[in-house]
Amino acid sequence: MKTVIFTYDKAPPERIQNVKTLKEQLNAEVFIGGSDTVKNLVSLCKQFNDNLLILEDDVELCNNFNELTSSVISKYNDNVINFHYNCLPKSSNAETFNGLKLIRTDGSNYIWNQCFYLPNTVRELIIENEREFRRSYPYYVRTKQQDVYIAYCIRDSEFIAVYPSLVRHLDFGSTIRDSKSSKTLFQVN
Repeated sequence: MKTVIFTYDKAPPERIQNVKTLKEQLNAEVFIGGSDTVKNLVSLCKQFNDNLLILEDDVELCNNFNELTSSVISKYNDNVINFHYNCLPKSSNAETFNGLKLIRTDGSNYIWNQCFYLPNTVRELIIENEREFRRSYPYYVRTKQQDVYIAYCIRDSEFIAVYPSLVRHLDFGSTIRDSKSSKTLFQVN
């Protein structure tokens, strides 16, 4: 598995500093992309031919991040896993594991990309489905909603939502649209 921190070519100083911090904490690769987030995700998936743990450049890790992500990934390594889930989805498919709620959720409901795991099978779907997605859903490409693209790629399967989040979404402001990040329920140990 490869750990990759995603940042933008026009990232402000606080994001650049946070990338340095995350890279040290995780011994991670850094991927620098432009404003087209769907293209960025496809390029990242082409560049790293492996299962991927992807973090955005505006997150802070919980104290035991490496241990928790490793244990969840080893249990569900064939599923997309979202480690930043802001709400507890209504689902009867929830289990408690290492103090976390793990919820099997319909792939079409995937949302939030601050920290997520992509198995190779989904990484390949992301590469293969770009043209069809751009043709079918130009609004979401134009509005830079990469999480909608992942939901499109896994719409016929499930993903694992981890609650509470293992990362805090820092309030650096958006690099792709005029908005602030939302509050995050954060796993602290």
